[in-house]
Amino acid sequence: HSPNEYRKIKHCCSSFLDLVVTSDCNTATIMSSDKKNAQMKRACPELASEYAKYPMNREAWLSPDGTGPKSAPAFIAGTDVGHKPDYVYGPGPKDVGYYHLLTRESYKILFVRTSNEAPVSCCCFGSPADEVDAWDTTKRITYNRSIATKPNDQVAAEEAILIAQQKAKNVYNTTQNEQLAIMTIMAVT
Repeated sequence: HSPNEYRKIKHCCSSFLDLVVTSDCNTATIMSSDKKNAQMKRACPELASEYAKYPMNREAWLSPDGTGPKSAPAFIAGTDVGHKPDYVYGPGPKDVGYYHLLTRESYKILFVRTSNEAPVSCCCFGSPADEVDAWDTTKRITYNRSIATKPNDQVAAEEAILIAQQKAKNVYNTTQNEQLAIMTIMAVT
């Protein structure tokens, strides 16, 4: 391939990595990184930070005992005094306080919050569909980041799939064992 062809391939691949396919009953849509970032900001204002931008692609999580970019502490103890740029307030391993968005703890806090504060969607009243969609996207991303071994959204999604597969396998094995026990009991009686 010529250098120009490689540039086209590289552009195509990087554009593809910025997209994700989500399903909505019978339709599928492709969502850009910009739209995901807008949805995350809508659902959790803390995620407007440059450190939370999707797709995240860093080598290692910041330790709560560490220091982040611009010599900012990874954890600030204290009570909730409102929004602090680049931080999320909540409980964590060091205590209740503000955790930097480059710590995994911040995403654990956000995942719990998004799980507990789901918007209501109903045909008669409730949240509009785009608010529910923003919440769903944010919940998925914060979950993936909360379980990821490193702050990389592609790795996080792959690890979330592996966890789901393992849970499904465990449930399958448990139900198979229950069926065998029941069949044995029925055969004996």
